Amino acid sequence: MTSRSKCIDRALVLVLAVLPLVGVAQPRALGIDRVIAVVGREAILYSELVVKVEQARQADPRPGYDHSCDIIEDLLYEKLLVEQGKLDSVVVDEGQVNAELDRRIRYFSQQLGGDKKLEEYYGKSVAEIKADFKGSEVKDHCWCSRCNRRSPRT
Repeated sequence: MTSRSKCIDRALVLVLAVLPLVGVAQPRALGIDRVIAVVGREAILYSELVVKVEQARQADPRPGYDHSCDIIEDLLYEKLLVEQGKLDSVVVDEGQVNAELDRRIRYFSQQLGGDKKLEEYYGKSVAEIKADFKGSEVKDHCWCSRCNRRSPRT
């Protein structure tokens, strides 16, 4: 055996020995997000449901009303539209996504009292907030809007 292969073997043994300990060192207080539904290749996470339910409770604080079923139905419908849009090759261009993103940033900025307050609230610059929001949620919203115009929900 050459010295190089011995070195690689030792490194491999070290990695394999340490790998099981990585999971042990992780804090147990943080729960793993779980998938609560799948539509095609689109998954709905428990954390999405929790966030949307909390937003709905703040917007409509009726005592004893459980928003979960309504939210799950909306999430399923949204994911169905996204999946169908992908199958139908519906195109959502960057301009549309950026316009929706700008609209959301303006809305949040107005709600909080300006860009400075928005940055303080999120602890990030407006550009960083946009980068965070630019993920799949805004693009999925644009897909849903485009698909809704093509086939209205009954």
